Amino acid sequence: MAQDFGAEIGHYILVGGEKVHPVEVETVIAELPYVREVIVMGEPHPFLGQIVVAIVSVDDAPANASSPSIKNIRAHCRTRLAPYKIPIKIFITQELPAPYRQKKMRRCRPEYLPSPTRQA
Repeated sequence: MAQDFGAEIGHYILVGGEKVHPVEVETVIAELPYVREVIVMGEPHPFLGQIVVAIVSVDDAPANASSPSIKNIRAHCRTRLAPYKIPIKIFITQELPAPYRQKKMRRCRPEYLPSPTRQA
């Protein structure tokens, strides 16, 4: 049975004509033990229309858990999501940028994205 994302109707990311619900991707990423908060949004792309971007706020991982890395987040997403729903860009940070903390903003604003040093 498909999960109901009724509260987010109309908030889609259109990737190559396919609809991606940001909440669905956020739910999958939030399953990881070291993820504190996550925001998923669309970023304009010249060929696909939009791509999926995730900003992930992490805690320090316990010694027995996998480390908070872009590779681990993508691997987890591959097991639960269709390929077009997997974030193309993932930013890992200790805290979400200020505008995203108060209200989940679905528009990608480059000035609010974390530094690209931990991006893929």
